[in-house]
Amino acid sequence: MLYSIDGHDELPEQILDHWEGYRGSAPVRVGNGAADQLQLDIYGELFDSVYLFNKHGAGISHESWRDLCAILDWLLEHWDSPDAGIWETRGGQQRHTYSRVMCWVAVERMIRMARQRGLPGDPGRWMAERDRIYHQIMDQGWSAQDQTFTSVCMRSR
Repeated sequence: MLYSIDGHDELPEQILDHWEGYRGSAPVRVGNGAADQLQLDIYGELFDSVYLFNKHGAGISHESWRDLCAILDWLLEHWDSPDAGIWETRGGQQRHTYSRVMCWVAVERMIRMARQRGLPGDPGRWMAERDRIYHQIMDQGWSAQDQTFTSVCMRSR
């Protein structure tokens, strides 16, 4: 969620035609046109941050672990959905490779935390889904011809 400096969360997007933008990169937009977008990459960043806090800090609480498990349950059902991606392109939702990688990170970090702290969960299910994400990234997000990852996972290769 994006908030204004005075705390409001409704920031309709506007285009400022009178501004050129960095090196002529018009249009210049202000507001929050991304407020309603699905961006799956954020879960990897979130879970990795919690993992690092749990590893190097005081450890997460029982309530936080339960919340993370609930979020992970949702993610395991939705990771393969098209999303807006980290770059919030205006071309509609796609199956972004980076989003898949960050979903893999989210699942992997939960598995690590459960193992390191003996926390309850369903690591068997988590590992199976983590492996599905991995295989999709490698099978559909890697271009053998170009020797690089693609921006979008392609269903058929």
